[in-house]
Amino acid sequence: MKSSIHITSLMREFSGFDALILRIFARLLDMILIFVPAYLFIAGSGMQLLLGWPSWGVSVFSAALLSGIVLYHPVCELLWGGSMGKLFVGLRVVNEEGNRISIQQAFIRVFTSVVGALIPLGVLVGAGAILLTKEHQRIGDVMAKTFVLPQRLLSGEPLSDWDQF
Repeated sequence: MKSSIHITSLMREFSGFDALILRIFARLLDMILIFVPAYLFIAGSGMQLLLGWPSWGVSVFSAALLSGIVLYHPVCELLWGGSMGKLFVGLRVVNEEGNRISIQQAFIRVFTSVVGALIPLGVLVGAGAILLTKEHQRIGDVMAKTFVLPQRLLSGEPLSDWDQF
């Protein structure tokens, strides 16, 4: 286990710009994973109606898809320590002790992400927070008391400039 002081010192080894770039790349990968199947499903829903599916059946599938989108991040963070995008770029979501986050922390993170996406310029506020806070945290991370940092920092391996990208 790591102490919160240790997490803070680890975050100093990771620049705000690097944190932002990796998180943007991870988010883009997650969007591809979520929205490509969603788009295919929505396009297919019109075809399902044309083929005679009852409209309630399409609604049930749409509700299941929406639930999957909302649950994607918290479930991935609880099970594996990050979304597929974060895992691909080598980032992990941890609590103040450097351990996996709790279910409450996961849902605070997703709730603040949704609210940030709905507020005009909310994404820019989140990016600014990552650049300006000393632990490179979004507002949701601050509220949930979570940190997003490279797996290599957690495992104690040195982080070279080339490993950040």
